[in-house]
Amino acid sequence: MQKSALSAARAGWEVALVGFDGVGGEPRTWLGPVRVIRRGIGREHRDALLARTVRVRPPRYPGAYRHSSERRRASRRLSRRIRREREALSGDRSPIGVLRRVLLEVRLLGARLLHKVRALGAGSHRSIVPPKDPADVAWREDLPAFLDWRDAFAPALVELQPDVIHSNDPAMIGVAYEAVSMLRAQGRRVGWIHDMHEHVSAVDWGSPLLTAAYVDHEREFISSPDALVTVSPEISEMLTEEYGLNTPPLVVRNAPIAGVDASSAPSLRETIELEDGVPLIVSSGSVDPRRGIQTVIEALPTLPGVHIAIVTRESPRVHGPLRDLFRLARRLNVRDRLHVAPYVDMFQIPGYLASADIGVFAGIHYPNYEASLPTKLTEYLHAGLPLLVSDLATPAAFVNKHGVGESFVAEDPDDLARAVRTLLGSLERYQQAITAPLLEELSWQHQARPLVELYTTVSGISPPAPVPTPPWEVVEQDEGPVDPWPALKPVHEHRAPTSEPVQEPQPSLEALDELR
Repeated sequence: MQKSALSAARAGWEVALVGFDGVGGEPRTWLGPVRVIRRGIGREHRDALLARTVRVRPPRYPGAYRHSSERRRASRRLSRRIRREREALSGDRSPIGVLRRVLLEVRLLGARLLHKVRALGAGSHRSIVPPKDPADVAWREDLPAFLDWRDAFAPALVELQPDVIHSNDPAMIGVAYEAVSMLRAQGRRVGWIHDMHEHVSAVDWGSPLLTAAYVDHEREFISSPDALVTVSPEISEMLTEEYGLNTPPLVVRNAPIAGVDASSAPSLRETIELEDGVPLIVSSGSVDPRRGIQTVIEALPTLPGVHIAIVTRESPRVHGPLRDLFRLARRLNVRDRLHVAPYVDMFQIPGYLASADIGVFAGIHYPNYEASLPTKLTEYLHAGLPLLVSDLATPAAFVNKHGVGESFVAEDPDDLARAVRTLLGSLERYQQAITAPLLEELSWQHQARPLVELYTTVSGISPPAPVPTPPWEVVEQDEGPVDPWPALKPVHEHRAPTSEPVQEPQPSLEALDELR
């Protein structure tokens, strides 16, 4: 959404990017000319559902977590805090920096011990509702989190009085419907575009009941937006057929920004301290097991000298998929060839990845992976990297059509190793297939043109282009121009983070990846 917001601003629109904040209040920042507004979300509807459907055993002593889900959320927050604070001090190698890191570890040890004490006395909750047939699901009853989202965001959007609302992802289609209805009832003309980053019915949302609730929610509102957008021709076709749409969703791939100044981008190879000439495969993004990175590691014993770098937010120091990958690497005696590197700003990504040799997406067979070209593949191509992809329908067909890489049988380390050897034997040939016209087609500037035109189509407004044109090379910061957007009434009073912030509805595994 950051790139969509910047594209609109560069076309002359005044843009506010409104999103979720788990603390509350209304923190605001700037992304270049774009105002970023975060909102908290209440719990009224979810708490009512819990009261009807859950039997609670109270904590064993004061201060203990109320139930296991609260404990798990606190554990995730603690993990993020540990990663964030360690990363903040990781670059200082001076004696003072060493002392600061020692003091940090002492402080973090206290936080971990407190978490363990609170976890030992955690209460519990269990469902007292009989099993329900997914065919009988109604989202208002079975997924009331979407009502809490509606109550938090719809009035805020009305207060902002926009000319266009560009909503994204499953939770927001109902929010935008409510806001647009209220604005039009006031006599205001407002255009509405809804952006579907995934094929909702093909996603594992945690259970058949939740999946049915997500689909029920989307189905109710899908015919209401003025225009629909999605990320691939395949998903556009499936959505058109599933919902009987009169007009297929516009396809806008989530591609990298081309032609930007990436001179500030660090080198991935230097970041992981790997010498030039050593074969390096890079995997960028989530380490969800469905991404198949374990298959790459399982292939390393048969690929002497080949290294893999995983660019991710995750930390191997905390429990989770990345830690499991490190355990696998140690068991296979390839731990010294597995590296982790941090994310960089979005406009730096191709320059950051360019020092690798191969970009990999090893996903297992999963519906959304089959039907879309993952963002990471276009990022690899803009970095000049040949592609290594599993035999998922859309990615493999793309690679074979353009000759920019090799495919292998998903979850087959021997076939993956074969594909790596083929790539390393002819890197220059694959690199030459990454042509300028292909990169132009897969650039954000190319992909965003019809989206920006759609803003005018649904609103009837053609704003004059700003002078000078805002740059793409921006990072989020506190300071910016005079804020043109009104202050919004908070959903609830600002509070310090507690043991149970409001959580966005999520799939059962880590984020769906940049299918947007």
